[in-house]
Amino acid sequence: MGYWYYGSRPAQPQEFGADFTWEANFLTVRFVPTPQDPDPPLRYSYHWDFGDSGNGTSWGELEPINRTIMQVHRYDRPGTFRVVLTVQDLPRYATVAKNVTVPPQEPVACPNSVGLCFSTTVSGVVDGDTVEIEDGYLKVRLVLVDAPELYESGGAEARGYLQTRCLGSPALIDEDDWQIGADPHGRILAVVYCGGTNANAVMISSGHADTYYLFCSESEFGSEAWAGCSSPPPTPPTAPAPAVERTARNITSSEATRHPTLPAPYGMDLRSP
Repeated sequence: MGYWYYGSRPAQPQEFGADFTWEANFLTVRFVPTPQDPDPPLRYSYHWDFGDSGNGTSWGELEPINRTIMQVHRYDRPGTFRVVLTVQDLPRYATVAKNVTVPPQEPVACPNSVGLCFSTTVSGVVDGDTVEIEDGYLKVRLVLVDAPELYESGGAEARGYLQTRCLGSPALIDEDDWQIGADPHGRILAVVYCGGTNANAVMISSGHADTYYLFCSESEFGSEAWAGCSSPPPTPPTAPAPAVERTARNITSSEATRHPTLPAPYGMDLRSP
């Protein structure tokens, strides 16, 4: 199974050809295409075959140096895979194939952890900030992440994005040392590393969730850059003041006597002597 993606490249080598570099982080591999072309066009087409019969999950990210769309693929298992890249600039084609090894690497242990710190597998995704582990027996709340509810706008998209990053993935759970047992629903409040990637940080940086500013001062992770707690929370829009309904009222005869409504003729003073 392959995928077509598009991106721009600067001028490179001497002869049209295809090449790519790659870097593995546990089961997640980032591929950067490096087509070779003495006269590059504005745009190339890239076709990837990741060698796993489409069992993995793919998405695109922008490579910051050359502004190229790099392809990220998360494999469902470690092993060696034959990855084939085809670069197209009609009518020219170039293909390259490489063996990519995805090692059975364990995530890094939690630094200075007081709370829970253990490896597991994400068995379910409840919404954009809660996952299930141990076949649903335990739930983990992504600390400092505030995703929309499923019935709210963006809620289903947030859940779907977290599924692509974590569902079925080996994960490291690093419980928030300052909030052990603090969740009223019995969930573990933690940072979840899916395939070695901080899922809390990814949900915020991708725009699928916001920083949960209310708990910044209560979390051990509040000072970390990914949390965004150093940035002031957005100012909520000010609601317009409600319109005041004015109703007509009948004037009594006594009020009319005390407060005459007719203007005095020009030059006449109606005040009592």
